[in-house]
Amino acid sequence: MSEPAPTLALSFKTEVRSYEEVQRMRYVTSIERLAKEEGIVETARESVLEVLETRFG
Repeated sequence: MSEPAPTLALSFKTEVRSYEEVQRMRYVTSIERLAKEEGIVETARESVLEVLETRFG
């Protein structure tokens, strides 16, 4: 048995929209990107300091 063409087309469009919604990436502003990079650097600094304090007291 096969589905009627309109029902199949509607099902396909729904699947495509669902896929596109999942794959859509949110726009990240330059300010947000810089803040994230600074957060990564700060976390790395804290980790290094923690290791040094643990190792050397």
